[in-house]
Amino acid sequence: MELLGLSLGVSKNHFKEFFQGNESIMRLNYYPTCQKPELTLGTGPHCDPTSLTILHQDSVGGLQVFVDNEWHSITPNFNAFVVNIGDTFMVTHFQHAPSRTNNEIRSLDYCSYV
Repeated sequence: MELLGLSLGVSKNHFKEFFQGNESIMRLNYYPTCQKPELTLGTGPHCDPTSLTILHQDSVGGLQVFVDNEWHSITPNFNAFVVNIGDTFMVTHFQHAPSRTNNEIRSLDYCSYV
């Protein structure tokens, strides 16, 4: 949160102070390799209602993001994390930095397929 605050031009404690003292949820998901991909749909387009999503991809891939009115496949990189800003973070940033537009920091639509 500190690095995100600094990169967005607010103090490094800006988001820490906002979230501190509030209820927080951390969810960990593990998606094993699908044994019958022909029976799987993946997830439809959506954005996350949370603050941050941190994803470590495997070699299977399947993640796509919607940018500039088209879907882009994200090539898996086992040595990296994909960090997605969620709706809560977007709204929090807009409320505390009104000089910025809501389009500057926004959650992305994404989907996954098998």
